[in-house]
Amino acid sequence: MSLDLSKATIDPLCTLRKAGPNDRVATALRGFKAEAKLPVRVLHERTNISTATINRILNGELDIRVVHMAALAEALGVTPMQVMQRSECL
Repeated sequence: MSLDLSKATIDPLCTLRKAGPNDRVATALRGFKAEAKLPVRVLHERTNISTATINRILNGELDIRVVHMAALAEALGVTPMQVMQRSECL
């Protein structure tokens, strides 16, 4: 049994399907950050998460904790569910 991919399309918004969950969440958060046009300094002020930690999260260098993801989502004006949906490319 073979899978015919000749007519398959690639979702242009989801180029990280093979990336790990932290990378996908980081990409989603970076996207929301860009849309909100907020600098890391403002995210720090809104969340009380250090700028170094925020940068490490956004760069996928740190395993994101749920509490951090929720705080960043709120600071960006979105819900954690929206972050998860975008990170899973739903």
